[in-house]
Amino acid sequence: MKVAFIDVDGMSTRCIFGGAERGRPILLIHGLTLIADIWAPHIAALEEHGFRVIAPDMAGSGFTDSPPSDGRPMIAHKVDHLCRLLDVLGIRDLSISGSSYGALIAAAFAFFLAGIPV
Repeated sequence: MKVAFIDVDGMSTRCIFGGAERGRPILLIHGLTLIADIWAPHIAALEEHGFRVIAPDMAGSGFTDSPPSDGRPMIAHKVDHLCRLLDVLGIRDLSISGSSYGALIAAAFAFFLAGIPV
């Protein structure tokens, strides 16, 4: 497990990574007012099952910058930020898991990936 800060369109984004680069990517999305560290107890088990783990602090949470205020709903900002993060990491095909509010963001993200506007 390692922690790194990734530049996502000028937003410093803290991510916890685990597993092998060639493993099946899984994006772990934390709940409201939480940070990616909530996933720490689960990362080792996911690594053992061959996953490449990406657990970011969502936009405006923890050690990740807040998104610009442009009138869009916060959910849209968070989904857009995660999509851009995956672009930076070069990830296209992945699994997604969310906890509480993170599950709402994960569902919205899945709709976005399917071409349904968020």
